[in-house]
Amino acid sequence: MNKTYKLTALWMACLMLIGSLSFTACDNGDKEDTNQYVGGVSLNVFGPCPVARGGELRFLGSGMDQVTAIVLPGSEDITDIKVISSKEIRITVPQNAEEGFVVLRSSKGEITTKTPITYSEPIDFTDFSPKNAKAGDEITISGEYLNLIKEVIFADEVVVTEFVS
Repeated sequence: MNKTYKLTALWMACLMLIGSLSFTACDNGDKEDTNQYVGGVSLNVFGPCPVARGGELRFLGSGMDQVTAIVLPGSEDITDIKVISSKEIRITVPQNAEEGFVVLRSSKGEITTKTPITYSEPIDFTDFSPKNAKAGDEITISGEYLNLIKEVIFADEVVVTEFVS
């Protein structure tokens, strides 16, 4: 039994030695940095996405107060930038903006987003005229984002797919 005790003690000492070496081997002297705001001009995130045209788009990162222009596909450079802090800026999305990658410009260079911007386009049907129409009459429909409508279905499953805009 004495021999078994010595082997067990030796085995435990070896395990402790190997274990302590493996834990110290993981430490290469580098400090972990979880700070996502690293300095300079850098973009961490933007949103909301999808965003409504005419809505507010936010950008978070470092040095955001140094951004001089934001380029949304399909629109002119946006220079009317609301600076909240060095970590946050906001813009109003123009009506002619299109889907694609966003570019932030500063004196340090350009930053292009890694994901494209998308838009929410809720179709808003507000009115139609004349109220009493017969087959073959022209009807005017009013609202927002009507260009997204692909077909209008009338009574008796009459489908219209050609429109005059």
